[in-house]
Formats: sequence, structure tokens, C-alpha cells
Amino acid sequence: MGYRANSMEPYFIVLAQKGLENAGSLIVPRGIYVEYELEAVSRNEGYFIIGDRKFYPGPRILDRLATARYIVAFAVTIGAEIGLRIRGLAEQGAPVEAYMLDFIAGLAADNVAEAVQRRAETDAATRGLGCTERFSPGYCGWPVAAQKTLFSLLPPNPCGISLNASSMMTPEKSVSGVFGTGPGMGRKAYGCGGCDKENCPERRRMT
Repeated sequence: MGYRANSMEPYFIVLAQKGLENAGSLIVPRGIYVEYELEAVSRNEGYFIIGDRKFYPGPRILDRLATARYIVAFAVTIGAEIGLRIRGLAEQGAPVEAYMLDFIAGLAADNVAEAVQRRAETDAATRGLGCTERFSPGYCGWPVAAQKTLFSLLPPNPCGISLNASSMMTPEKSVSGVFGTGPGMGRKAYGCGGCDKENCPERRRMT
């Protein structure tokens, strides 16, 4: 949340602990992943093809995926209940509590995505393959509209997740994306160098 170690005020520590306690009963984690053979890559035209679908993820993501043997498409969620509680707190005049719970929910959704990838990595390792880091539409220059194509590679309403007309997911605390698998592949740390999202909280934190 931007605090340095041991610098959070006791009042906010109590709110954070309360949020963590409440989150446990509100989170319903679910996830799915499907592996596709990487059919084609064009660095010049900036796309890759899996499942007969063409994606234009931007140069940074394409560079990481171009040498993969397979692309894994995934979607995860922690359910709708926690989002309802967050909105309820905000409407009841408890914005700080709502913010705390929202932050916890975001971390929880990322943790579910991490758990799904680790399972996929375990499977890949039995075949002598490694995995890249995850990439999601809406980041690193990949248009969020790609969600529609990505979801066409998954079962209908995977894990109860749906897309609206703007390609945003419901429940809100959901994550979707892809990662590559192949011989000698491994994760790299995320960084701001290849991303043009200037108002990103992570970029502000780094600077």
C-alpha cells in the first residue's frame, strides 16, 4: 500500500487486520487454464496466433512469447461477494475500510493467478519445459479489447466470469491473460522499461 516497513500507523494496522479477517469468508477462488500450441509469430506485423486466433500484444510481450512452444490462456476470479462488500462499505461512509478491503481483494486475485500458473509450471516441468511471466490485456501496450478473443479460447463464462461491452470482467476481482511455455524458458521480473502506462501506481512507486 506504499508504506515502508514498520511505518503504518496503528489505526490503519487494525483496519488492515480486520479487512484480512473479513476477506477470508468472502473470497471464493476459482481458475482455469488451457494450453495451445503457438501456431505462428510475426515480429514485423506484431502478432502471434494460437487456436486460430490472432493477437497483437505489443512488442514487449511478443518478444517474450515469440520463442515459446505453447501459449497458456488463463482466467481466475475470487468471486463477486467481496466486491459487493467493498461497494457496501463505500456506500455506508467507510471509504478507508473499503479501500483496505479492495487492496486485499486485488492481492488475492493476483495470488489465485499465481497459484494457477504454478500448477501449469509443475505440469510443464514434467515435460522439460519452463514458463514465462504472465501478461494480461490492458497492460504493456496490449489493448484490453483483446479480452474478447482471449475468452473465445476458454469455456463460456469461465469460472463464472463474463465480459461487458468494454471488455471489462465481472466479477471485478478477476484476472486473465497468457504466458508462454517452452524449453529453457523462465520468468523475468516485471519492469517499467517496456511499458508506456505513465499513470501506473507501480511506476509512481518506482520513481
